Amino acid sequence: MAKAKYNGRLKAAISDKGISQETCASKVGITGSLLSQILYGRALPTAETRERLAKLLGKTEKELFGG
Repeated sequence: MAKAKYNGRLKAAISDKGISQETCASKVGITGSLLSQILYGRALPTAETRERLAKLLGKTEKELFGG
C-alpha cells in the first residue's frame, strides 16, 4: 500500500464528509494523533481501521486505499 497515493484521497473524503479529522478519528476509535500520522504517511492503518474509515466516509476500502 503506497502511503503517498492514498493519503490525499483519505483527506479529501474526510473533507467531503464535512467532519473534522478529530471527529473522524473519534468515530472510528483511534486518536486524532494516529489519524494525523496516517494522513501524513507516518503510520499505516490496520485492516480494522481501514474498514471503519471506509464505512464512516461512505467509500470502499479500495476507493480510499487502493488495492
